[in-house]
Amino acid sequence: MSKAGAKPWVDGLLIGEVLRQTAERNADRDALVFTSLDYRRTWREFYDEVELAARGLWSLGFRHGDHLALWATNVPQWVVLQFATARIGVVLVTINPAYRAFELEYVLRQSDARGLCLVDRFKTSDYFAMLAQACPELVESEPGLLQSPEYPELQWVISLRGETPPGAISWDDLLERGRGQVVDWPSVEASLHFDQPINIQYTSGTTGFPKAATLSHRNLLMNAFYIGASQRMSADDRICIPVPFYHCFGCVLGTLCSAVYGAAMIIPADSFHPGATLTAIEREQATALYGVPTMFIAQLQDPTLAERKITSLRTGIMAQPLPD
Repeated sequence: MSKAGAKPWVDGLLIGEVLRQTAERNADRDALVFTSLDYRRTWREFYDEVELAARGLWSLGFRHGDHLALWATNVPQWVVLQFATARIGVVLVTINPAYRAFELEYVLRQSDARGLCLVDRFKTSDYFAMLAQACPELVESEPGLLQSPEYPELQWVISLRGETPPGAISWDDLLERGRGQVVDWPSVEASLHFDQPINIQYTSGTTGFPKAATLSHRNLLMNAFYIGASQRMSADDRICIPVPFYHCFGCVLGTLCSAVYGAAMIIPADSFHPGATLTAIEREQATALYGVPTMFIAQLQDPTLAERKITSLRTGIMAQPLPD
């Protein structure tokens, strides 16, 4: 790790290179834990899963500069895809899980997405139904052969959870394709540059449709590095991340910061729940907690707070000042 005032060790590297080096240094330490699921990966296991997903995307024809949209809550596949796309230079387009069909239409069209990964549903939102409304051609298409006049670039739809809709492939299908795919990784890395775009994030759109912000490997890694430095992060830390991945709070200050420092990512649930968050902190001995004021207030008001053992916490991020 860089000493104070020294050049950050991530400067000039690709996200995939950072992940590989972190996995080598911290192979048997926890990397990603979903406390509400039977999902726990060490850095070595997480790196292998990322490589497999990246080979799966490669088998579908995704290459450097292609755009892949991701419309999902906080699920394990989200984090895997974040690093898998970066590994092969594919630009990840992060979509707010709260978007409705008309907003999905706008993002798919505006981002020139070649693929869309999505979960089946969240609360009352049926993602597959909204996708069918936005892209009625999908149901009559063979996987990978989608032809839509509204989205001329869109070819692949990947279901991350639930039944796979017609015209799509499942997450398991993607990984299975990856097992038979050979990739010349040194050549892939040599074709990429740290200043190239790797992520498109959309603003809130309070004055109209959301605006796309394009970010590079360096943008993201330097942000993650300095956020971690301000919290004195190390591989001994365990960051509880109840904030959504689609926003930079979750996927830069959270997951990428963890990758830069080798800290464990502790994910309480697919969306915020105060009890689940307190359980994750307690069970996994989290040392850092992220959130916005309403999240912290909900945890402070949780009836089980007094009996929780959460003294492992030492730092974290509150997105705004907590109101009086």
